[in-house]
Amino acid sequence: MAHPPESYRYDGDFNDVNIKDTPCKRFLEAYEEKIRKLNSGNYAELERYDLYVYSEEVIDSWMIPKLIQAVNSINVGVKKYRYIYFVTLCEILVFDTEHDECAGIDIAGGRKLDGLGEKARKIVEAGEKR
Repeated sequence: MAHPPESYRYDGDFNDVNIKDTPCKRFLEAYEEKIRKLNSGNYAELERYDLYVYSEEVIDSWMIPKLIQAVNSINVGVKKYRYIYFVTLCEILVFDTEHDECAGIDIAGGRKLDGLGEKARKIVEAGEKR
């Protein structure tokens, strides 16, 4: 999931914002598709399933509780992701779906890691052509 980053500005009460009306929409749509695929019957039976997602979005702190709620409302199949590692421009967000928690790990020392998703996508596409 590598897209050019989007910004999101809102000057009102964040409680009124639907998380699907923010740049997080792309992550949530991709996550819904991953859940569908996980429960399609084509995955091996494992003790636990985790998901790694790379995105060039900037996730503001007010979005985290809304993302936890949205992730858990989507994660309802027979097979579920236990941990979701959501790598953004500045940090890794680790969603613990069992405990409805999220922890952030700074990976950029305050810098944004623009362009990594596009570079990774080109590498994947080159490998697929072989």
